[in-house]
Amino acid sequence: MKMNENRRRLVPKTSGEIGFKEFWNREDLVDVALPRNVTSIGLLAFVGCTNLRSVTFPKALKTVEGDAFFATALAEIRYDGTVEEFDRIQFGSGWCEGRKLVVRCSNGTIDFGAEPFFVKKLAFDGTKADWANRYAPDHWLNRRVAVVRCTDGDIRRPLPKRPVQLATKGDWTFFEGAEYIPYDFERNIPSARTLAIPASVSAIAGFLDAAEAPFPATAFDPFPRLREIRVDPKNRTFESRDGVLYTKGGGTLLYAPDPERRTFRVPDETSAIGVFAFDACPKLEAFEVPPDHPSFASVDGVLFSRDGRTLVRVPPAWRGALDFGEDREPVHVAPGAFRGCQGLSGLSFARLPVPADFGPEDGPESFSWWFDGLVDELSRLSGLREFTVGGGTFDLDAKPPRLRRLESLKTPKPILDNERRAWAAAKRARAKRLGPRTRQAART
Repeated sequence: MKMNENRRRLVPKTSGEIGFKEFWNREDLVDVALPRNVTSIGLLAFVGCTNLRSVTFPKALKTVEGDAFFATALAEIRYDGTVEEFDRIQFGSGWCEGRKLVVRCSNGTIDFGAEPFFVKKLAFDGTKADWANRYAPDHWLNRRVAVVRCTDGDIRRPLPKRPVQLATKGDWTFFEGAEYIPYDFERNIPSARTLAIPASVSAIAGFLDAAEAPFPATAFDPFPRLREIRVDPKNRTFESRDGVLYTKGGGTLLYAPDPERRTFRVPDETSAIGVFAFDACPKLEAFEVPPDHPSFASVDGVLFSRDGRTLVRVPPAWRGALDFGEDREPVHVAPGAFRGCQGLSGLSFARLPVPADFGPEDGPESFSWWFDGLVDELSRLSGLREFTVGGGTFDLDAKPPRLRRLESLKTPKPILDNERRAWAAAKRARAKRLGPRTRQAART
């Protein structure tokens, strides 16, 4: 595809698809209008376009894949169709990093930062009965549209009551009957020390899947001084132990509050750690794990899987350097392993690290996507300024982070059928991003 500089319009070469990383790191893009025949925006299509603020979607658009606008300044989308048609577009997870957007459609404007309603007024070409037949009561259009103007009258939504209330000083509780706690329900409640979750809650933003991070924030972010979470024993989805949030039965550790916490003992029943589990523990220095724990082991305070092959989590305040040398197998890295590691002074991998869940069905493209995410996590959420992989040194101070020095790289012995292809793809991708002189020096 190419850019028409006069109208800032993307012109497709042969098809209506924007491919994987097609406009990667294009800092010259500010206001983009997609052609009318574009039907699909691929994975990480505009990643790193840091100046991109506005995009026009055509009515023909059907699919926007995951993280399509990751690391951009996107704040406005103009859409040629209606709000209902925009709702039918298939969006991948994290397609816009969960940022607050304004989407201007032909019959209404969606403001994802507005509370409590995203849409103030929506023109609907049909009767009230038609609307009721088309959208279920729990559909977001029924919960987030203030007024629906139908041909036979208006449908008006009452203002919802606040999802939390102050029970006693420093003690907040969610209203009984709430089923879902969103991540944007409240701006900031610094007075909260304890938080009670009733039996009715079955989903909490940021913790829908222990292995993924569907939101850039969690429902507990408005509580910066939170020290304890209490869950009603009758809740079928969650439970709390010593003020810490777990899934029912303790299998997954979801969130540990208390900003003064310095050590954490992992229960025997716990076999998984959530991405945001220790975001509220900036002073955490070490994990304590019983010697006979079935899932985890602690090495100098750092949490590993029991077999030592997977790096699960580095404590945010842990001080030291991690060096994974040639004498060990390639390291698997769990999601969120380096979140908030401000004390980490050095990181070196002699062999290419791989995702904890990397399997034979995952190709080089998915590996490249994961590795870019790892570099981004180290750049934004750790105190590192650089780290090394084999003979390559990544400069994390650069915007975006880039490979500063490339020495002789040896393909590691593959531990999976497709790891050799993934390694080769990563080498080609990194070399392509270097300047001509650096590539020539790397070859020599």
